[in-house]
Amino acid sequence: MIPESLNLRIDTTRFVMILGVVLVHCNLLPYIDNGVASPVTACVIELFSSKLPEMCVPFFFFISAYLLQTKHPVLLRAGYVGLIRKRARTILLAYLLWNTITVLLRTAVNLSPLGRYASGGHDFESVAGWLLDVYWVPELIPLWFLRNLMGFILIAPLLQQILRRSPAFLLLMTYLVEIYTSIGGILYYASGMVATYLCTPRRFEYRIGRMWALAPLYCLFSVWMVIFPWEASLEPVYPLIKIMGFLGFMSICSCPFPLSVRLGSPGAIFFVYAVHGIISPYVLKGLVMLSPWDGEAWLVVYMLSFVIVTGLSYVAYLCCCRWTPCLSALLTGNRSAVRRIPDTDMPGN
Repeated sequence: MIPESLNLRIDTTRFVMILGVVLVHCNLLPYIDNGVASPVTACVIELFSSKLPEMCVPFFFFISAYLLQTKHPVLLRAGYVGLIRKRARTILLAYLLWNTITVLLRTAVNLSPLGRYASGGHDFESVAGWLLDVYWVPELIPLWFLRNLMGFILIAPLLQQILRRSPAFLLLMTYLVEIYTSIGGILYYASGMVATYLCTPRRFEYRIGRMWALAPLYCLFSVWMVIFPWEASLEPVYPLIKIMGFLGFMSICSCPFPLSVRLGSPGAIFFVYAVHGIISPYVLKGLVMLSPWDGEAWLVVYMLSFVIVTGLSYVAYLCCCRWTPCLSALLTGNRSAVRRIPDTDMPGN
């Protein structure tokens, strides 16, 4: 149902967006005192770790809903039950496993001699409270995407009913939920459903291909927001700017490039999405303690942290695939190690 050219566009955009998520979690600004970094350095780090990548996770919600709605335009009871069972294996199980690994690893680090350099961990009060803190918060912060995505899939039949009656009302309702509640991502998920409902895949690809100008426009907005921070009264406009941003980047990611072809498999993307959140705090703290950085050197540290975190994440994936293939399958929800039609339930879709 989806043209191969659109699949390639989605794959390439997914790879770019995953790199954006890594940039977010390599943010060094909390470690930088105002007196030891130049204003330009602070602005550049804020731009690439905060403003520009803020469209990345919204893209994941959008494209996940788009692909799911394309495959299941009407969820009847039997299809819904089968979908939930499959997503429990590919989303929920991986979510629980990664959070458990994160808890065990961070506990081991805190109990080791390295604990004097690390911080964090939950205060144990009760089993129920601990489980809620670890698996709902979640412990591995980037996986809030999977938690919310699973929730949206559970209410997918309801969203489809609203969509069939009024796509505009669905967008308005989810926009208000996105702005005034803590249920993040639902507007972008609904936008993906609406895009499927209004356009065939070929028509969607045609329209996306004509939206390239939105990418530089989004970049200009991001730079402007770094130099002139928005007032709180303008925050309701920001979700619309994020949508503009990922549509623009999806437009310019029309052809795969060598790096995305080699490193953009579904299994690799999912693994890197999870594991970078575990190692990034330790990489950042290690680099910060390595030397008394000053001025523009912080910019070098920021770029170095991105390269190290991304490289270690991919190396961990390759090692896991080679030496523990069964564990790799569990941690990636049995996603393929080769490129294929994108999954509808993975971060990056």
